[in-house]
Amino acid sequence: MLERLEVHDIALIAEAGIELSPHLTVLSGETGAGKTALFSALRLLAGKRADTAMIRDGAGSARVAACFTHDGRRLDVERVINVGGRGRCAVDGEKVTVAELESRIGPLLDLHGQHENQTLLQTESHVRYLDAWAGEGVASAREAYEMAFDAFSETRRSFEAIRRAAAASNADRESARLFLEEFERVDPQQGEYEQLEAQLPLLEGADALAGAADGALTSLRREGGADDALSEAHAALDRASGVDPALDELASRLGELVELAEDLASDLRAYRDGVDFDPASLERCQERLARLDGLCRRFGPRMSDVLDRAQASRDLLDLADHASERLEEASARLDAADEALVEAAETLARARASAADGFSQALTEAVAQLAMRGASFLVAASDLPRSAWTREGSQHVELLYSPGTGVAPRPLAKIASGGELSRVMLALVSRVDFTGADTLVFDEVDAGIGGATANLVADRLVDLAREHQVVVVTHLPQIAVRADEHLLVSKQTDADGRPATTVRRLSDDERVTEIARMLSGTDAEVSREHARVLLEQAERAG
Repeated sequence: MLERLEVHDIALIAEAGIELSPHLTVLSGETGAGKTALFSALRLLAGKRADTAMIRDGAGSARVAACFTHDGRRLDVERVINVGGRGRCAVDGEKVTVAELESRIGPLLDLHGQHENQTLLQTESHVRYLDAWAGEGVASAREAYEMAFDAFSETRRSFEAIRRAAAASNADRESARLFLEEFERVDPQQGEYEQLEAQLPLLEGADALAGAADGALTSLRREGGADDALSEAHAALDRASGVDPALDELASRLGELVELAEDLASDLRAYRDGVDFDPASLERCQERLARLDGLCRRFGPRMSDVLDRAQASRDLLDLADHASERLEEASARLDAADEALVEAAETLARARASAADGFSQALTEAVAQLAMRGASFLVAASDLPRSAWTREGSQHVELLYSPGTGVAPRPLAKIASGGELSRVMLALVSRVDFTGADTLVFDEVDAGIGGATANLVADRLVDLAREHQVVVVTHLPQIAVRADEHLLVSKQTDADGRPATTVRRLSDDERVTEIARMLSGTDAEVSREHARVLLEQAERAG
């Protein structure tokens, strides 16, 4: 859920900070006031492409920050874009890439606007709408297909590895054999190189290390040294014990220092005595590292690369030595996996086909209540070439749209307006929760409607806001009066005479004024009275 949004220097917004309701938040304002800038800010948070043209005139950068709560966790998110084109993104203070921002924050926001390249226009998402609506009717078939697809993919990778080994040239095999001969002469062990690297400085500096420990020990234990000084100080305080609790506390702390010094001296003695300057060990370590470094220079650059090459060379020779037998076995396994995948794909296609008509009808009925009577939908499925199968299935599934009787269904992107797309999405999310997003944002959902239809759209938004956080940019008073939080976007002039957009929460009386403006364009008393009536009706309706 989006709790707070801060916007700095985007379009006409110099600075704005807004709190949002966990249910329905409405943004209203005159046309051209800057509501689109807020939508652009949300797009930036979702990891969408940045355009430096959105930076406010005269500013060197633009910044959007937000606080989300998700799965009981707070997430602080920030994105900055600069005039020079470079920007930065952060989640909880940690720098992230735009791709990471999109993967982590994008799923929390589902944006639906006239100019948004929303999920509805991404045909690859249509099959997920169908599956979500169908529920268990498709879920088990899809799970079985995904398992079969993964098993086939893994079996094919294994087959390809064996096939490449079988096709390896004599030169490749000879190169692998020669490498392994040299590798095995040195015989490096896992972790050995790193262990020797850590050991070498200790062997090289043994005399200096032992001398340092001995010097420290002498300073502690010699007559008149630190040990004696601490003991004398403790004895002095101990003679006055029992008189002042504050002094007793200091004596106790000094006693702890005496014990600590004794422990430290014991540890220093053990360290000094444990240091072993062994020229033979140093020589062996240096020689062994030199041999390992030789392997790294020739076959590395890192020892991990050398070890990986050794394993790959063993695999190549092992597979090549039994190529014919293993290739036959792998081919049989691949055929079996392919047969299982084809069967699972056919089962999934049938399950989706059984659900398609019901899904289309449910969506048609839903949009009919949103000023789209006569509109209809059709789920079109076509088989993909075998090489194009994905984990989603073996077919291309697309939701086609017809705006009225006699108009052939075509892709949504070709014939639906921005307002229609928003209402189709509203109809979709009211039928099934397929997005998984915490926050749904609608712009232009009220385009081209009014009267009773506006009330139906408002009802649908309120229903949706019971399960999700919903943010709506609207021009309709019928929607605005149903909001749990009403924000006004307005354009004014700043101290430099430049236009500037502000966003603020409306008080109860200010809300009456804004609803009156939305009703008639003025705040005349008759319009204000009408606004009060609508607000009272909305409060009674819940």
